[in-house]
Amino acid sequence: VAAINGLADTIVGIGAMFSAFIGGYLWDINPSLPIFVAGLANLSTLPFILYLKYRKRRYSK
Repeated sequence: VAAINGLADTIVGIGAMFSAFIGGYLWDINPSLPIFVAGLANLSTLPFILYLKYRKRRYSK
């Protein structure tokens, strides 16, 4: 569990390093674009979350 947690924290840290540069680039294109892209990124996780919810309900019976 500790190794997986460390890997996840490393991935988040690397993503956080580049997020300011990506956000700044998107802001230069259009100031509302970083918010739009972040919303799309959040919505892209919805199918995975629904799959996990369905799977949990299916196997918990």
